[in-house]
Amino acid sequence: MNNKKVTLLGFPSPIRMRDKSYVLHKLYDRAHKNPFIQGKTYVEYKKFLCSQIKNFGDKDVSYENDNEIYDNLKRMGWIRIVSAVLMAVVHNHTAVS
Repeated sequence: MNNKKVTLLGFPSPIRMRDKSYVLHKLYDRAHKNPFIQGKTYVEYKKFLCSQIKNFGDKDVSYENDNEIYDNLKRMGWIRIVSAVLMAVVHNHTAVS
């Protein structure tokens, strides 16, 4: 999975994917300035994500299960996996245009 990156909805730069928990931690780090997240711990943030999944995806998810949170965010289109090679081609093409 070394050649994959994850694009997070609302964040301009993708992150290299290590595992699902890592992606959730990075999402938490990048969302820190959001007024809905500001001052929340990582566990509180995961509970917030679970409530968003319940409200927008109509699925109950446990905040303790990182894999389930990640999978549901991906299913909802909030997380998208792209090949690093594709990202390089897109970035090069954009720079040349």
